[in-house]
Amino acid sequence: MPRRRWSTIPAMSRPPRPGFPPWATRTSLQRSEIRPLGRRIGSPGWKPWAGALAAVAVCAGALFAAAPAPQRGDVLLVTIDTLRADSLGFAGNRRVQTPVLDRLASQGRVFPNAHAHNVVTLPSHANILTGLYPYQH
Repeated sequence: MPRRRWSTIPAMSRPPRPGFPPWATRTSLQRSEIRPLGRRIGSPGWKPWAGALAAVAVCAGALFAAAPAPQRGDVLLVTIDTLRADSLGFAGNRRVQTPVLDRLASQGRVFPNAHAHNVVTLPSHANILTGLYPYQH
């Protein structure tokens, strides 16, 4: 025997759903909401929505494909353990010769007031690369 999808309790014995008129009982609402698969009840179906969604996706793809990718600069992080900043040539020390670092500093950006959150090198690298404070990782 096939199983029924709605209750067999008479319609008048159930109170109406909140926000619905008094004649709209739960049983009548359940019966009107149930429909066999593939059968449309008053709606054009999913095909127009799928077509509209595909058209929007194509237009959005064309907009994003036409925009050139932004040019990003390269990042080179130079960290040296147990070296004071004033012992480099580009920092003003005339006795120490560091021609490669001097040329790199002249072509790039130097942060003279950079401070580490930790005194140990490895956790300091984790702080720099993640942007988190030591207590967060």
